[in-house]
Amino acid sequence: MPIKYPYEYDPKKRKIAKIYTKTKIMNGVFNSILLPVLFFAVLLFSGYSLTIKDISIALAGHFYLPVYIIIFLTLLTLVQLPLSFYSGFIYEHRYNLSNQNIHSWLKDFLKELILMYIISVPILTGLYVLIQMTPLWYIYAAILYIALTLFFDYIYPVVIFPIFYKTKPFKDEKIRKRIFEILKKIGIKNINRIDIANESEKSNKANAMFAGIGSSKRIILFDTLTENFTPDEIETVVAHELGHYVHRDILRFTIIESLKIIPVFLIIIAVFEKFSMTFSLAGISDIAGLPLLLLTNSIIELILMPVMMAYSRKREKQADLFALDATGKLEAEISTEKRLCDMNLGDDSPHPLVEFFLYSHPCAKKRIEYALEWQKEKTKPER
Repeated sequence: MPIKYPYEYDPKKRKIAKIYTKTKIMNGVFNSILLPVLFFAVLLFSGYSLTIKDISIALAGHFYLPVYIIIFLTLLTLVQLPLSFYSGFIYEHRYNLSNQNIHSWLKDFLKELILMYIISVPILTGLYVLIQMTPLWYIYAAILYIALTLFFDYIYPVVIFPIFYKTKPFKDEKIRKRIFEILKKIGIKNINRIDIANESEKSNKANAMFAGIGSSKRIILFDTLTENFTPDEIETVVAHELGHYVHRDILRFTIIESLKIIPVFLIIIAVFEKFSMTFSLAGISDIAGLPLLLLTNSIIELILMPVMMAYSRKREKQADLFALDATGKLEAEISTEKRLCDMNLGDDSPHPLVEFFLYSHPCAKKRIEYALEWQKEKTKPER
């Protein structure tokens, strides 16, 4: 069946998208932000965190730190699990966006859980060892945090992504040729590989990404993109991702994280100095204070969220403009935005406050407006 081009919004999907997105956002805010904050507060004010510490010492003696962290993470996971299952499985199936059966969903969930323990337990244990070793712990912790941020930003697509997705070389020579022509046009010579990821096993949502460092650099296209979008549309999506690469957006965000991490640690230290006695904690080095540490960090992140989201939307806009400059295909850019919005059931025009606080990308309506403004600038007569 030929792909309709240029794509126009499906009015039925626009109505459904409003409902889907509203509930999806509410679920996400509650399960990822409000519920953890409530969990941290309950552990603190009830004294259960101290009880978990006592249990950990009884079980592991001097090695109680990782045991406490494992119990803590397990309890948090159990608290979040019902809504995670509803939002990630039941709700997605209700709107025909998920292709996973229960076995497949549980398999991915368990993979995520194992990775969480593998990554979080050593990191948090190491943090508390540092805190107990030196009063300058926050400086060493900041350096390690920056190193870990770089590691996960650049290594994740190479190491973690294949755990969840099957990939193989992309063999459509027509589209490959187009992509390599764009790479040549913008002067990128060190990307020689294009892979395709089998997203259709999981969902009907489309995407693409840039991955890897050094010789592992490559472009990854989701099969839901290559099978449902025209070559021109695929070009605009790839060019957008290359815009992030050329603009060094990963590095930009790493620098921002680096600049804020020591002030965040200093605020956390101040909070512990003021409230440790309130919760019967022995100070910031007390593992029973982990909920207070995470609660403080969560509040800081909530305060900074509008600023970070605004900056993210700015970077996304710049990537869109880069794609337009690289391809010159206004019609394909607009068609892509509309098709993606319908496929993913995105709200093309959310309430301004919702977009301000929660959207890391400009809504589709604004992205189309930016594209039309780009066209006007290009067609202005020279003075």
